Amino acid sequence: MRFTFASVLLFGFAAANTLKISLFAGQDCTSPTQTYTIGNLNQCHNTRSFGSLRQSKIAQTFFGQGLRIRTYSEPDCQGIPWESQLSDNLVCDGPTPGQLF
Repeated sequence: MRFTFASVLLFGFAAANTLKISLFAGQDCTSPTQTYTIGNLNQCHNTRSFGSLRQSKIAQTFFGQGLRIRTYSEPDCQGIPWESQLSDNLVCDGPTPGQLF
């Protein structure tokens, strides 16, 4: 299944800080497509299609508050959701193999 659009949402409650999300076309964090610095929580950010993501530069105040990154298969935070926990370990993460968002 391939989605032509996607959206990313950081949801929860935290102080005004930021994190960086890098999106990749490949499911192993290859072929970078877009990078976002997100600071507004509970706000939808429309993106191009992606197969994986990597988090970095996460404000320490974001940890321990139950924050997650939620992606959707359609623009405006609609469609099939997928969630990722915050991690400062620079791991490659993404939807189920074969499913691009």
